[in-house]
Amino acid sequence: ELQYKMLEFTVWDYDRFKANDFLGQVTIDLKDASVIDDKPRWYRLQALRSREEATNRGSSP
Repeated sequence: ELQYKMLEFTVWDYDRFKANDFLGQVTIDLKDASVIDDKPRWYRLQALRSREEATNRGSSP
């Protein structure tokens, strides 16, 4: 079932006394089995996109 799923990470800088800052997001397409092995990976954070746009794009970073 993972081949039909995507995993989305969003990264924020939460400030106690100021507005929170969006730092970026990455969407990982789980149909590529190599992304779920035990090897660490780095992904470049992307600018904010709508969930619909991220789903339609369907690509790994």
